Amino acid sequence: MKNDVREILVEEIMSKRPRTGAPDMTVQQAAKVMSASRVGSLVIVDKDAPIGILTERDFVNKIV
Repeated sequence: MKNDVREILVEEIMSKRPRTGAPDMTVQQAAKVMSASRVGSLVIVDKDAPIGILTERDFVNKIV
């Protein structure tokens, strides 16, 4: 049986303008940004360089 599923490239589905946050923002502030932006993660930047990522999973496993 032939697999007719087209391969999808990451660049086709990734966010072109990822949302960012600062390391000194509160968890509540980060959650509000994520909710308002309808995203599941924030790239955390310091001095215009990415230093980490905060995800919905972080909220579930580390906060709740």
